[in-house]
Amino acid sequence: MASPDVLRRRLLKLSFASSSRHASHLSSYFLRKHKRHPLFHHFSLLVELLVSFVLISMNSISQDLILTSDALPTIPVRQFTRRHAGVAARLIAGLDALSLGISIKQSASGTVELLALATRNEICLISLQSDSRSGLLPFDESFEKLLRGDSRTIVGFGMARMAVHLFRGLQYRVRGVDLSTLCSGSTRNTWRPSKLVVDKLSQAVNQSALDNLWDRNDMQGIKDVCLRAWISARHAVLWF
Repeated sequence: MASPDVLRRRLLKLSFASSSRHASHLSSYFLRKHKRHPLFHHFSLLVELLVSFVLISMNSISQDLILTSDALPTIPVRQFTRRHAGVAARLIAGLDALSLGISIKQSASGTVELLALATRNEICLISLQSDSRSGLLPFDESFEKLLRGDSRTIVGFGMARMAVHLFRGLQYRVRGVDLSTLCSGSTRNTWRPSKLVVDKLSQAVNQSALDNLWDRNDMQGIKDVCLRAWISARHAVLWF
């Protein structure tokens, strides 16, 4: 069994990993090496948190669709692999938000490639494509609970359709509120995103460009899926 000093040195080496590939290699080695250690659970949590700092890619997107004074012109985006969806869920759990906007990006075959979860102030973008580095999915129970709506109310346009696609890909149930019908009072008379924005948020919006985010379909780029989730989150604060 490795001594505390040996463990400390290996964790330190991991914290200075020079790349995501390097970090993943070191973390897999560490977890295999110390799987039988009596404190393995505590070490594994620390390892995954250390790796997350290396693997999380922080970018941003710009928006000019909602022009109110409290709407951010540039929104930070944290990107995660499928393996670290649980890390994303734990990060979201620490945010000061009671609700989350949701959106998905699908491939030409219909599988879900990207999942965006947003608050008013930032977006978490999770790649749902298989991660070939390891079959381990640390903290995935947190991810499952988040999608189930246990800790935050999830809202989006076309919620039922997104829930079906996500269940097919993840085998996790998704529970949320459909903004398209929340105010219309009828599943047959759904509201367009722009109508909800103008009616509930502000008239200072680019209505046609906003609706185009949904009209272009779910196979558009990263910016579209992020903005759909963020706009949904902007609505969510009115009710939840």
